[in-house]
Amino acid sequence: MLSLRAPSALARVPAPWRQRVVAIAGALGASLLTASVALAGVPVFPLNLIVGGSTTVFPTANGVATGPFAANFPDTSIPGGVTQPGSGVGIARLLCNQNDVATASRPLQASDDSSTSVCAPPHPFQTGQVDQWVIGKDGITIIVHCDATNCVTGVPGLTRQDLQDIYHCTKTNWSLFGGPNQQIVAESRETTSGTYGDFMGFIGLNGPGQPAEGTCVVRQQGNPGMQSGTSTTAWSIAYVGFGFSSGAASLAILPVSNNTTPPVFVTPNVTTVENGTYPFARQLFMMTLKFGALPTSGVRLDNYARAIDFVNTTGGLQGQTILNNDGEFTLTTTAAENPVTAGTCSTVGTQTVCPQTIPPWDVNVDGAANVNDFVLIGQVFLDNAGAGHGGWERQDVTKAGTVNVNSLVNVGQHFLQTWQKWTH
Repeated sequence: MLSLRAPSALARVPAPWRQRVVAIAGALGASLLTASVALAGVPVFPLNLIVGGSTTVFPTANGVATGPFAANFPDTSIPGGVTQPGSGVGIARLLCNQNDVATASRPLQASDDSSTSVCAPPHPFQTGQVDQWVIGKDGITIIVHCDATNCVTGVPGLTRQDLQDIYHCTKTNWSLFGGPNQQIVAESRETTSGTYGDFMGFIGLNGPGQPAEGTCVVRQQGNPGMQSGTSTTAWSIAYVGFGFSSGAASLAILPVSNNTTPPVFVTPNVTTVENGTYPFARQLFMMTLKFGALPTSGVRLDNYARAIDFVNTTGGLQGQTILNNDGEFTLTTTAAENPVTAGTCSTVGTQTVCPQTIPPWDVNVDGAANVNDFVLIGQVFLDNAGAGHGGWERQDVTKAGTVNVNSLVNVGQHFLQTWQKWTH
């Protein structure tokens, strides 16, 4: 068992320097423990990071990829750009060893482990080997076609039950909800969509013992397809991420209510999504493999640190500014709630932004700086990619481009410090 007990003579050394001595002691122990492990070596640059999934998260992820991430990490490319096949496919690609970062508008589900959309189960990775990072919030928004002559005037809003009836196809005329005598055109997403899964869950369809979505729906691809279809189709209704509820002609938002008597109709905005009074509020995610799940070699291992950098860039002030500009809702976990990850809160547009960062000194991102981090540094000690590649692997804690004693000292300064993921 490795002992990091300092000699009694160190008691007179100031605490910060004592921590550094402990760190060096840990480094020596780590080098003994890992002496037989070959150095990992430096990958060939540029690294090719694969990012994709949700159409709701796409505008933000793409803005981060082409903006601050490209500027701050020029040694990494995203070949083909960020993709938007839907949350389910993005998650499946991560589990099938084809993605470094999955973007998703829903959390992981047990059914992801049995998905056949990308590769046959059992997948190379399981959902228990994935970290979920909240990168913002959203309110699934009900939009309807509304132009000068065709608009659902008279409909004050819709309850969850109303929406279930519309999408179960048991009520198909707007007059049943106070509107004109016109047939409803119910537009719906592809079934692998995270927004589809969340919305169906919100209105009580497709679950065990619940009715199924009806055959009257018109299937659309992605948020852009829902937005375009509703904009151009009279008497239509659709559900989209809030960022897609505007930006096209002939659209109006319908407020929604829980199944209360009388109904209390709520419109999505910064306040109602943040405080949860909007019935269809939800979190947005980026997902990465857990460090302990990484293979011992190959692109997933080579790209891991940059995948974490992509999450950090999105959770940082630059990324949150992009998310705000895309019409979504920003991170607001404060330093009082989470002192390690949270930065100084500020105002961006009309929103409060509290940027979040996964700490660099927790090499294996397991929630604590401990002897395991020393061991990981010892395994690749003196790896050197050069100053232009700072932080290319998590063991380069100080982002100097080389794994050296400063990485050990930095971990030592935080030795036994713990942290937790932000939640909102």
